[in-house]
Amino acid sequence: MKIVSSAQFNNHTYYYFEQFGNPCTCAQYSYSPFLIQLDNPIRIDSSTGNIFWRSTTCGWHFEESLYDSLKMTPGGFVSNSCFLVSIQDTNNILVFAIPAKSKTAGQPLPTYYKFRRYAQNFGLVYSIQGCSFSTTCRYTIKGCVLNGTVYGDTAFLVGIKQINSEIPEQFTLSQNYPNPFNPSAKINFEIPKSGFVKLVVFDVLGKEIQVLVDWVLSPGTYEADFDGSNLPSGAYYYRLETGQLIETKKMVLINNM
Repeated sequence: MKIVSSAQFNNHTYYYFEQFGNPCTCAQYSYSPFLIQLDNPIRIDSSTGNIFWRSTTCGWHFEESLYDSLKMTPGGFVSNSCFLVSIQDTNNILVFAIPAKSKTAGQPLPTYYKFRRYAQNFGLVYSIQGCSFSTTCRYTIKGCVLNGTVYGDTAFLVGIKQINSEIPEQFTLSQNYPNPFNPSAKINFEIPKSGFVKLVVFDVLGKEIQVLVDWVLSPGTYEADFDGSNLPSGAYYYRLETGQLIETKKMVLINNM
């Protein structure tokens, strides 16, 4: 999953997440893969270690519910989606061959169950949920990017690389090079602060051709590759979107197909 935006409620900053995969269905209940919905942002209280999610329908706290607690010990309970979840264990595990403290929170049978394991410095690394008589959904972390460092499977970063980790002064989208190009081009951009970044290529009619970047990136200078070998010659546009910038530039493909 990834952070896609943030919002302020009652002087607190909440974060919206986007999750991947199909929802799990349990009888009349339906859950997202990581139990986090786009319309229910969450926040972490750094002073208590509590994780709250924005809720006006079942909150034991003011307009929010206690989703989890990073400081809970085995046997403790927290409320999750109006239900109680107990802390199962606090074992040490390996995440990408790196030792890490972890904690498992879960809700047992008989009706339905769900467990999720958090690892220190990595966050959610495993999730399982299901019903007494239905298919179980399991999710295991394959890769992540933390503070600019890539762990695990880096397939999702194919075609983009960070070429400079120095923090630039401002957001910048450069002209592709070469231009015109045949059949591939490189597109550089700079971001001065961490955040969600999307870089998309369109044709002259506004049809989306390819998404080059769709991820949370750390500050620095990046280079994305665009391959137009299967496209007809002509003009194309690429657009960079961040929380602070939307910029579009034109490029020309001369293809010898």
